[in-house]
Amino acid sequence: MLEQIFWLLVVSLVYPLIWIGGRSQSKLRTLLTNFWVWMWVSYWFLLPFTNRPRIGGIFVTPLAITGAILAIFGSSFMLIAMKRLGRAVFWGNAPAELVTDGVYGFVRHPIYTGEILYVIGWYLLWGSVYALYLYPILPTALWIQSHLEEKRLLERFGDEFKKHKEKVPMLFTSALMLIWVALLAVIVISVYFGLITLW
Repeated sequence: MLEQIFWLLVVSLVYPLIWIGGRSQSKLRTLLTNFWVWMWVSYWFLLPFTNRPRIGGIFVTPLAITGAILAIFGSSFMLIAMKRLGRAVFWGNAPAELVTDGVYGFVRHPIYTGEILYVIGWYLLWGSVYALYLYPILPTALWIQSHLEEKRLLERFGDEFKKHKEKVPMLFTSALMLIWVALLAVIVISVYFGLITLW
């Protein structure tokens, strides 16, 4: 597990270096940001394939099926959101207008919502124990990133963003939050009663 933690620290520590440059949108900063994003995404994607124990017990197959459904739903949600933003996603350019329709009408940060759901699904699908242990870091990091982005959105779009913020939740609708919490509760209860083993 030390190997996984080491690489998580390496990937995570690169990010503050990007923010040190201030708010400039230079090409170098955009390239560094994109490089870091792909490092971050690659880490979470590849984590289940490192040396680790696997999930065991009688609920392995239902968890794998649930994981596959979450991974498909989360990645679809992410891709739809990325398509809606277009090139701004990859080149660090803010859209000319605030995007509030489509998946952005359900949550303010659908790319992050999709990533949170996709990653937990991916880990359940592959039965990766260490990945599940490290998973809480991901939603926490994305929640922090969402707050940082919202400061910029508020500066850029003002009252329009305030109105959107009042109507639309940040990362999860009530239904998505209920599904996510229920899944985590089932896992914890199953581990407690020995129906799933995580070591």
